[in-house]
Amino acid sequence: MCIMPKPAYSSEHFSDHEQYCLNQAAENCLELISNNLLQAQPKSTNWYKLKSYQLDYFYDTLNYNQIIKQIEPLIDDESLPSVFKSQLYFYYAKALNGSDNNELAQVYADKAIAKLEDMYQAFENPLRLVELANLHYVFGNKELAYQILLSVGNRYSKSRDAIFNFELNSNKANVLHAWGDFNKAAKFRKLALDWISNSDHQTKIIIAQGNLARTYQLAGKYELAINYYLASLSYMDGKESNVHYPIYLLRLAETHMQMGSLALAAKNLKQVNKQGLKAGHLALYTKLDSALSNVKIK
Repeated sequence: MCIMPKPAYSSEHFSDHEQYCLNQAAENCLELISNNLLQAQPKSTNWYKLKSYQLDYFYDTLNYNQIIKQIEPLIDDESLPSVFKSQLYFYYAKALNGSDNNELAQVYADKAIAKLEDMYQAFENPLRLVELANLHYVFGNKELAYQILLSVGNRYSKSRDAIFNFELNSNKANVLHAWGDFNKAAKFRKLALDWISNSDHQTKIIIAQGNLARTYQLAGKYELAINYYLASLSYMDGKESNVHYPIYLLRLAETHMQMGSLALAAKNLKQVNKQGLKAGHLALYTKLDSALSNVKIK
């Protein structure tokens, strides 16, 4: 993932689609979830779980339009269970923010924050606090976000839960990244990667590698950045089907250009499917394409 205030990943355990599909030995995760969702009784316990997996899938693949489409018919339903409602608020706020509907996103972020605070008081699940910090980070209160993360890290310092430690360290890195402390952010990116590397959560491993690469790139540690971009690209199955592939390939081209390796940069850029890029990355593609237009590829 290219590191930006949007989307800033979090929200696990209650809705982790990867774990569900691993347990089912499914090759096409979305197809499995969608088929099972059609067969489930609406608003049954199983339906809520499957709907959460579906939203998590769309969130991990940055498909904000689908998140909004799926949530809008449900968002004002007061009969929904509190845990599910908190997820709707969380995903809806993030999707709206990712679609630049910032004013409405803030409304639902506030609702999600209130729900998450209540849920933590009821269940004391540390991931709810990480999600709470994540929302404060995305919606402007980075100091409070970091204080929450430090507190939950100290309180649950003996936890060996890979997902919790991945999320905790990723979110610490997000805040430090926003503050421009790329060297310290890289430390937490590496911790996040170390925690998730021995799991079966392929998407999170890809994201962790890409995040670390981008942080090293911004810190001017270009060789390390290239190593982790290449690691992440090689880890993906089905290049064009993975939403992160063209982004990491684009960043790899940019890093090679920053190092002065123009032929390699041009080669990487030629491999980028620009149809898979959104506005910000497409602008970078156009900039690099112009700068490298006269470079001969060996």
